Amino acid sequence: MQHNQQMIFRQKAWKAYVDKQEQAVLPRFVAPRVFVFCWLLFALLLSAGSLAWWEEVPIYAAGSGMLLDQPLASHTANHETMALIFVPASHALSIRQGASIYLQVDKAGPDGSGLVERVEPGLISPQDARRRYSLNSTAALLITRPSMVVWVRVTPPLSEHLYGESIVSAQVPIGTQRPLMLLFQPST
Repeated sequence: MQHNQQMIFRQKAWKAYVDKQEQAVLPRFVAPRVFVFCWLLFALLLSAGSLAWWEEVPIYAAGSGMLLDQPLASHTANHETMALIFVPASHALSIRQGASIYLQVDKAGPDGSGLVERVEPGLISPQDARRRYSLNSTAALLITRPSMVVWVRVTPPLSEHLYGESIVSAQVPIGTQRPLMLLFQPST
């Protein structure tokens, strides 16, 4: 008995079925929205990194000193409040006249700011600073190594009666640097 073999399926349908079976199917690990979100996050990180590379931030040196209880005629006009700040010698060359300085009077006193009125030439030893500026005992203890003397005009002026001879902590701008470079500096 010769049996004529006929295909049950049409030729075109059979070919489509076989082609579909042979097609590579890649697994779907992430939804399209998550994929787009990841690329946006990558672009954001890349732009933040380039901004951190090219932008510069100010660098400050810490200094200490005292508010003067009475203005010195040779250093100030009117009745402006002056501060005498001692900055360590390692940062001395970078301080410029007219620079803005952040001040903190005592530990609980008011925050303020000031402008560099004058920078004394050269360095001064702790003993010479005590003698030359007649520092009170607390202010004299602040100077432990050679320092540069910076005269600061406090803005707005503080009451001489309330804050005269108060200890002042100062943040003096000494330059700028790229933020990423700060990561690669040895810690001190």
